[in-house]
Amino acid sequence: MKQVLIVIIVVTALFFIFGCILKIFSLLIKTKDNQIIKKINYILPQSQCRKCGHQNCQSYAEAIVMEGNEINKCNPGGKLVVLKIAELLNIKPLEINLNKFKKEKQVAFIDENNCIGCSKCIQNCPVDVIIGTKHSMHTILEQFCTGCELCVTHCPTNCITMIPTRNHNNNKKWNGITIPIQSIKIQT
Repeated sequence: MKQVLIVIIVVTALFFIFGCILKIFSLLIKTKDNQIIKKINYILPQSQCRKCGHQNCQSYAEAIVMEGNEINKCNPGGKLVVLKIAELLNIKPLEINLNKFKKEKQVAFIDENNCIGCSKCIQNCPVDVIIGTKHSMHTILEQFCTGCELCVTHCPTNCITMIPTRNHNNNKKWNGITIPIQSIKIQT
């Protein structure tokens, strides 16, 4: 009986030691993965547009590292982001479809005369650049808009359109007064 008890204690101790060793290795690997995820997330444009199929840039970075997702899904980041991620991961860049990245940067614009103040655009803006309250007109801080188009798809009155950044007016009308966008300050 004593021999069986000694064997059980020895086997339990060995399992405990091997378990501790495996846990240490998994923590070391996870720490390295977390550092790579942070670096990839830093490279991504932080547009939070969901065009890559993920909720935000952070989850896309996690999917690249943890699930082996392709590195060429970031449309706003374009070719430069793909090349930087490939360099970081020390892999050959995937074939880049230049037509995919040809679209010029656009920003959302709200036709304030048709805005009903439903606030669905505000609720769906991942970068919080839409200003307004429920049942009153909304406007967009165009210089901070990432062009994700999420507000466009959620607007029930279709008063939001995407306009190329080089063609939009850098002045904003507010209560009939024209305000240069550059003069609007955001507290951070």
